Amino acid sequence: MSAARNLYNMYKLKVSFPPRMSLKNYEGYEFRAFFCKKTGQRGIARTFFELYRKTIKQEIGLAMCLAGNHDFFIMTRKKDVDLESLGLEIEESSILYDPIFTIPQGWQYPVKECVYRFFRNDFSKGKLDRIHHGVLNWEELQWNIYQLMHRNLRTSFKYVARKTKVFSDSFKYNLYKKIIPCCTMAHYFFPKGYHSYNKIFMKVKSDYEASIIKALSSFPCTTYVYPLKESAVMIIFHEGVRDIFIFTKKLEEKGLVDELLLCVPLASSL
Repeated sequence: MSAARNLYNMYKLKVSFPPRMSLKNYEGYEFRAFFCKKTGQRGIARTFFELYRKTIKQEIGLAMCLAGNHDFFIMTRKKDVDLESLGLEIEESSILYDPIFTIPQGWQYPVKECVYRFFRNDFSKGKLDRIHHGVLNWEELQWNIYQLMHRNLRTSFKYVARKTKVFSDSFKYNLYKKIIPCCTMAHYFFPKGYHSYNKIFMKVKSDYEASIIKALSSFPCTTYVYPLKESAVMIIFHEGVRDIFIFTKKLEEKGLVDELLLCVPLASSL
């Protein structure tokens, strides 16, 4: 079977998704993260659908509806986004640094086994690097290519070259030399298929942050990591809440985390 056919089957079964690219934090294009509470007891679903529409319009990068201490987790680059008009109270906000998408090494194991494999790693104190990349010197062509390709890096090169009215060599040069180095690449892998797993939303404050993120590659699925100024948000895929309870209990018992908050994602705009 050809590689292209294998890839088609992976996408069809949702074992993977087309890779995405997200612009790193450059001056004027910084992501900010907001933890929000819905004012009043009604309208949670209506608010999420409004946020979802803003995601489609690219006014918001991500909106998650949560069950737990917060009702919503929102990411956006827009400085003038009006969340209060949606009936949201901002409880916490932070600059959001370059996200990390782990490459799972434990894909052949159940999550239960991967939890134990996680703690076989060596842990040492150390934070993730939080980098601001300065000024972005893109021209109109680079922006046009990025807008056409950032949601799916497998978009036809011929199509993008035609839409941007450049020759193939010029398009490839700009993509590989000018655009991709300025972006974080998001790759996804879920060995049993995306919908075979549950998700947990974890906000962690830890002196062992870098080691924990590295060790998350022990899990079978890609973990999404969003570094904030003082903590990190992790979206972990699992097969049962008992595995998560064991995982978080051991993190606390081994003194690897100072603060740990769990929420259950109810819906996501991704």
